[in-house]
Order: sequence, then structure tokens, then C-alpha cells
Amino acid sequence: MPTGSTPPASVCHSMVCATDRSALRRCQTIRRRFSSAKKSSADSPYERLLPPKTGGMAFVLGEIGNRIDQVIDVTISYPGKTPSFWQFLCGECRVSTVHVEGLETPVAGDRQTLDDSDIDTLKQWTLERWQQKDERLASLRKKQH
Repeated sequence: MPTGSTPPASVCHSMVCATDRSALRRCQTIRRRFSSAKKSSADSPYERLLPPKTGGMAFVLGEIGNRIDQVIDVTISYPGKTPSFWQFLCGECRVSTVHVEGLETPVAGDRQTLDDSDIDTLKQWTLERWQQKDERLASLRKKQH
């Protein structure tokens, strides 16, 4: 496809943007666990999550947001201890519960740039989602035990 051209409507595109830093850290350091020490050092208001980072998502929405009409929110709950990335790759983790939800993008429109108001809206939307995810993880943990 030539540079600058718009893909046909029938083409399906996906983009992964991990706003949860704990997933990224598990990938970078196999043995690290989400501990109370790490949580307090990150100054997280959440019981089961590190604070989200929205910079990457803001960049993507600013560049190609006019082509994105949905955000797929995935929450994974592991029974017992969260497996390391290596344990996950080796299939050594128990069955987990996965919650998937399609959501409208928090900043929609035909423009390709985000202003400060859009970025504030995105941050607030993400913080609200994180609160919901933290509550969902607590509920899923209770059901798994």
C-alpha cells in the first residue's frame, strides 16, 4: 500500500498498547513479582495494579486515533501467585480468568492530534478503568478461591 493512503474499510487492524507497567516489568525481569514494596515505591492507589501510564496510548491516539474506533480492555486474573513471564511461556501457570471488553475510544473524532484537554480526558478515563479493573480483580480472586 502506498505511503499515506488509507487502508480499505474491510481490512482489520490491531494495535497493542500496554498501559499496565507491571506486565512490561514481568517481560523485562523474569523473577520480579508485584510486591507491597514495589507497590508502595510506585505510590499506587490500587491494591492489585501499578498506576497506568498513558503516554503511549496518547501518542497512538494522537497519530492514528481517527482510524481507531474501539479499545479492547483485557484483564487477566491468575489463581494464587501471579506467574513469572518465564512460567507463563513454559505453560507452568494454572488456569486463569480472562475478562475482555470492547470500549469506545475515550477521545474520538476525525482529527489526528490531541490537545491538552484530550490528554486530560484520556488520563481520567484510564484512571477510572484502572479502578474498575482493581475491583474486578478483587472479585475474580474471591471466585477463584
